[in-house]
Amino acid sequence: NAIYIFSKYPIINSRSLKKDDLHNYALYSDIIINPDTVRLFNIHLESLRLRHEDYQFISDIENQIEKNENVRESSKRIFNKIKDAFARRSSQVDSLASCINKSPYPVILCGDFNDTPNSYAYQKLTAELTDSFLESGNGFGNTYTGNLPSYRIDYILYSDHFTSYECRRDKVNFSDHYPVSCWISPVKNSENE
Repeated sequence: NAIYIFSKYPIINSRSLKKDDLHNYALYSDIIINPDTVRLFNIHLESLRLRHEDYQFISDIENQIEKNENVRESSKRIFNKIKDAFARRSSQVDSLASCINKSPYPVILCGDFNDTPNSYAYQKLTAELTDSFLESGNGFGNTYTGNLPSYRIDYILYSDHFTSYECRRDKVNFSDHYPVSCWISPVKNSENE
């Protein structure tokens, strides 16, 4: 999966964060927005990489156990995928958090974490950034619509330089994720008001 950032505002710098030689898991661009500069991150953290037969096994596990058909082998395969994904995602998040902390500009981060709000990825990234859904959203905000339970795994986060309005998730079926959007604006200094 490729990651891109498109902007109607001038992009003065961009950098990819790589998960391997061919694929990136994050991209940031420094964008000039009337007259401020913002560092915008677009991310797609490591997924579980489950295949059709994995989903089939999960949905039919009760019958599999009764028949004792390949339960151990299938369970071990799925467990290993989950373990590998968590390890890769943790490494990606540590690198990403370091990059965010070094940013000379206020940060907006958005994308697919492939993880829930109680995860290491979410907790690490929201230690310094605000979750727009918590700030200005409502309801459950679940964004994943695939074969596993529906959770909120797509986020828009931002540094304390900003505030958000009207965070929402649109129930449109373009993929196995619902899109998330919100309005973000700089926090006004009381001296300038």
